Amino acid sequence: QTPSPRLGHAPLEFTSRMRVSVYSTSVHSTSSLGAYTAAARDALRHRRLATVRRNKREISSKLNLDLDLGQVLGTVKRNEGLYDNLPPGKVGLFGLRETFAYLNDPNKFIRTRVEKYGPVFKTAFFFKPAVVFGSPEAIREFKEFEGDLPADAALPETFRELHTEYGALRMSGERHKATRANFGKVLGRSALTHYTPILAKLTRDFVKGELLEKGTLQPGYDCRQFCLKTLFQLFLGTVPPQDIMEKMYSYNEGLLALGKLSPEFTEGQKALEDLQEFCLKHFRTVRAQGKLDDYFFLKQYSQATDENGNLFTDERVAVTTILMIWGAFIEAAASMGHTTWLLMRNPEKAKKVRAEGRSS
Repeated sequence: QTPSPRLGHAPLEFTSRMRVSVYSTSVHSTSSLGAYTAAARDALRHRRLATVRRNKREISSKLNLDLDLGQVLGTVKRNEGLYDNLPPGKVGLFGLRETFAYLNDPNKFIRTRVEKYGPVFKTAFFFKPAVVFGSPEAIREFKEFEGDLPADAALPETFRELHTEYGALRMSGERHKATRANFGKVLGRSALTHYTPILAKLTRDFVKGELLEKGTLQPGYDCRQFCLKTLFQLFLGTVPPQDIMEKMYSYNEGLLALGKLSPEFTEGQKALEDLQEFCLKHFRTVRAQGKLDDYFFLKQYSQATDENGNLFTDERVAVTTILMIWGAFIEAAASMGHTTWLLMRNPEKAKKVRAEGRSS
């Protein structure tokens, strides 16, 4: 705070928040005026940078892209500009970021996006664009127009292709109604009279034959194999060779594949072709031999008609048989696996079930 005799200015007051640079008082050194000019120039430069950044944020906000290259490219690729009713949200180019964020923490994924975009937002699930209804109110609104949506549009691309055009999950309207009518003939109460003796025999052979001979049980593998053999026998009337039967596993994995470029999808395609070839050949052989009366399911579908009253083609009968086996398999296998898991976690219940089984 001492006045400088050479600069001749009044004492300077400093505070603890000031950053002070000490200059030489030599006449050749930077003067206080020069130091002030440099500081002003720096402040102006920072102000300009802040203005540029603010302008970029405003432009980004107006475009709703946040300078996200993936989102920009994805928006163009999907022609989103043609639609004015899409909800807010991000999909990206291939949906990688959204998919992995969902898999990492599904609850957080929904919660954070509802907070940011609202109860209805666009995103990507398993690399496919999707619209999410993330609140009870939004779901109730969705239910009001759900019935008007084409069934096929809600399925992943891999599932649509491997489920084929004959799958009921891909149908709607009169076509779906006619398909369901054919289901009633082979899945109704009266049809059980044909299936029950087969189920009883196969179950008895499995328990008293295979299990007792081996002396051990691998719940996952043995029950899955038993389930698959039983379903082939019920719907096709024969059990294919092991390598053909196990194609059903590859087919199931292909249906659930994340994309058409995945090896699971390719293997699923090949599995479907092999299964269809086997079922088609068997159906035609039985029909040519005049033995359809011995094959309840095949006989019913040999007389099945579509929405136009036309008989099913041989190919459709074969594919329908595969789809029937697959649908029953995934449900039954899941139920048996869950039952086994529950018994393992509840040993007292397992003991009771074991006693009941032995007493019968």
